[in-house]
Amino acid sequence: MRILGIETSCDETAAAVVVDGRNLCSSVVSSQVDLHARYGGVVPEIASRAHVELVNDVIAEALLEAGTTLRDIDAVAAAHGPGLAGALLVGVSAAKAIALARACPYVGVNHHEAHMYAALLDDPGLEPPFVTLVVSGGAPGVLPPTNLNCEVYDVTHPAVEVIASVTTSVCTTAAMTITAGDVIQYKIVGY
Repeated sequence: MRILGIETSCDETAAAVVVDGRNLCSSVVSSQVDLHARYGGVVPEIASRAHVELVNDVIAEALLEAGTTLRDIDAVAAAHGPGLAGALLVGVSAAKAIALARACPYVGVNHHEAHMYAALLDDPGLEPPFVTLVVSGGAPGVLPPTNLNCEVYDVTHPAVEVIASVTTSVCTTAAMTITAGDVIQYKIVGY
């Protein structure tokens, strides 16, 4: 199955083509860092308007990089939350329009859960059990793969506050997957 994925949850317009769930054929990301730099953070309206301008070109580049066309796409996925409402609307609308025109399924994807699954693209041998810590300006949490809707905010909140205080973008999201046997130590000085 060949899936076109679209991501516009904050200040990056992205599209990728993935085959059979784990074969990343292309990944194109257009950053808006320069647009928001003078404001000291992401301005939602500016982000949304930039997505409108960029989304078609980013999708076209992802398809070209993958050596495929929309005719070859079996399904279209898009981040439908969490994120900036207007920004998400651009990606979801583009994905639904393509899915409708192609008569193929549309799949709404949780933006944070997608970060967990992205770890599987980086390490195809990775298999559960594992826990993923998603650190985001909006809604951090610990995601066990057996219950993806379980967020443990109070566990990560202090670390997220410190990380957010030193990052420039409130929408910056990072994911780290910790497998059994990994030992990761963090020392946050002055917290």
